Amino acid sequence: MDMNSDKGESEEDEIKRYLKSALITTARDVLSILVTGVGVERLFNSARDICHYRRGSLKPI
Repeated sequence: MDMNSDKGESEEDEIKRYLKSALITTARDVLSILVTGVGVERLFNSARDICHYRRGSLKPI
């Protein structure tokens, strides 16, 4: 009976390792998109402000 419980625990550990690896890979893929998207969004917002909202306040030289 001890051999079965040891085998069950090792299979359970193997499943946990596999799921942990899959979760880490998925999280890395998803979260990296969010991090890189922030800089691009900030750049477009700055360009929008320059081209539209602040354009009226630009004085000719």
